[in-house]
Amino acid sequence: MHIPTAMKLFLLIFFVSVGSNAGAEDKTKLERAMSATNKAFKTVRRQSSDSSKNKESAKLVGKMIENSKKAIKLKPKWTVDQPKNEQKAYVEGYKQEMQTTVKLLERLKVAFEKGKNDEANDIISDIRKQQKKNHKKYKKPDEDE
Repeated sequence: MHIPTAMKLFLLIFFVSVGSNAGAEDKTKLERAMSATNKAFKTVRRQSSDSSKNKESAKLVGKMIENSKKAIKLKPKWTVDQPKNEQKAYVEGYKQEMQTTVKLLERLKVAFEKGKNDEANDIISDIRKQQKKNHKKYKKPDEDE
């Protein structure tokens, strides 16, 4: 059976696009918000010492704040794996920690806006500590880990 080249190209593009979107549907709203925040945070960390990028960094941190505020309204996926009688406290603890993260991000944005890159780097260090601590408690380990 002979398949025309145009049809082969169409099928290739179709299957590649379907495959590339398959994982996106599996992610929760919280995972999507946190993924966008993490991507922005990596960029901010890389350029945090470059004062010529402070305006861009402040803008990225603004997006991180927006995503983190959305995340406060959501429940971690791991909530259902907690004992029933502990789930409410688990979610409340998560929300409190996210509010702490938002406050740190707000301080970070101000540091970039005021050109205080040394202070920004200190705050980034605090955010990293907060992130590591809370991912252990509120983010389900990946199957690979």
